[in-house]
Amino acid sequence: MLSREAVSKVEGAIKTLRNKFLESPYFCYTESDLHCYLYYLLYQGSTFKKPARVLVKGKPATTILLHKEYPTLGKFYKHPNEKKVLIPEERNFIIVDGNRMEPSRGFYDLAIIDPNETKDFRWQKTGIAIELALNDLHPSLWHLKNDYTKITYDRNEVKRGYIFFFVRRNDLSTRILKERLPKIRLDLKSFYNSKPDPRIRILYLESPRVEKESEIHLPYKWTL
Repeated sequence: MLSREAVSKVEGAIKTLRNKFLESPYFCYTESDLHCYLYYLLYQGSTFKKPARVLVKGKPATTILLHKEYPTLGKFYKHPNEKKVLIPEERNFIIVDGNRMEPSRGFYDLAIIDPNETKDFRWQKTGIAIELALNDLHPSLWHLKNDYTKITYDRNEVKRGYIFFFVRRNDLSTRILKERLPKIRLDLKSFYNSKPDPRIRILYLESPRVEKESEIHLPYKWTL
């Protein structure tokens, strides 16, 4: 079970990141910058940097709860005809349309490992998983859907997942602003409503925020 302290700390950092992106959309230039800034916010205080015991090759070791690019427990492959779509699969290999596919573990942008376990560090459960995208405007929403799959796949046993979909409007053409963004907003809500999961929180945010739909929280009752 997630502690109130952990959830409060994460959502406080999300609120700070949200406000910074609205106030200064180029404060972080790349998606990686956003990851680093959020890591910095989460690292403040003692909540996620207090010592945690794990095992490395069977021997006790000390780490902290917060990590970047931490691996999933479950494995995935990408279908040869849909190369961007993650599909859960735990077998060592499968044959798909004549192609040998070898599933492998994914990675979370940021992860907070479960402090109530002492397992091999390579196989520690993730209590909170965080995924973030910047200006990833492919019409299929493959990036967001893959993030959703990673977090909700039962094998991963994630207790809470956050997905951030940030859009810097000044980087986009007039055509994309007028045609693609409205469709992406609708498709995002439609996708979530088709398979809602109580573990997931999604923040869609455009900077500058020029209209009500420039910020979407899913589930709708979730607020910062």
